[in-house]
Amino acid sequence: MDNLRQLQQVELDILKEVLKIFEKHNITYFALGGTMLGAVRHQGFIPWDDDIDIGVPREDYEQLNSIFEELPKRLKYCSFELDSTYPYYFARVEDEQIIVKSVRAEEEELTPAWVDIFPLDGMPNNPVLRKLHACRVLYARMIFQVSRFNSIVNVKRTNRPMYEKVIIMGVKKLHINKWVSNEKSFQRLDRILKRYSTKKSQYYLNGMGAYKLREMHEKRVFGNGTYYPFEDIKICGPQDFETYLTQLYGDWRTPADLTHHKVVEITLDSTEVIG
Repeated sequence: MDNLRQLQQVELDILKEVLKIFEKHNITYFALGGTMLGAVRHQGFIPWDDDIDIGVPREDYEQLNSIFEELPKRLKYCSFELDSTYPYYFARVEDEQIIVKSVRAEEEELTPAWVDIFPLDGMPNNPVLRKLHACRVLYARMIFQVSRFNSIVNVKRTNRPMYEKVIIMGVKKLHINKWVSNEKSFQRLDRILKRYSTKKSQYYLNGMGAYKLREMHEKRVFGNGTYYPFEDIKICGPQDFETYLTQLYGDWRTPADLTHHKVVEITLDSTEVIG
């Protein structure tokens, strides 16, 4: 079994524990991005995918800091609210016994194996206000990522639009990230994303998703969710998978390498290295 497949198996085990807690506390969730694509097209992981992404509507997402105290001891729920040194806006559940070395940012990453949990936020129903709010979200997201440039920005990604490449080049040359407060940028982004309730909105936005505003969908696309086969379990995903996946990927039926990271090796403990 190669490194990537081992990582996928570890992440699946983490997901199973997460879903047990979701079921116990009636937490609504949906598979997102490559996880949803894998469920529909492969009935499991995309063969080259290295993470699991799920989304939770904001009202339920706000409960996670407390309910994840019930995780098994080997697992840790990570969020900025619980740890100001945590680099991401969205939450993660990590298995600290499994260390993954990957290359995607300016610094080589050594991280526990993880499952990402994204908040799904509301947007204005008025189209003009929706466009204005989308601009605010993108700007706040950019400032947040600049504040954590060395640890979270994937500088090796080649398919970026030109404006992103220019911003990245400017940050690297001028070291702008040194002048941006981590805490203030988080608080600003958090306040903007939470501005519109999902209960009153006709939309869900995964504001920290890789595909930015393409990850804004009408709530009817998600509906009440549908269960899809995923490896040896079933996971809940958007009901209208055709609309969801087409908006994200275009011709999603044609396989293409969509992985965001490069896994170098996996360490199961302090002495054993797989690979």
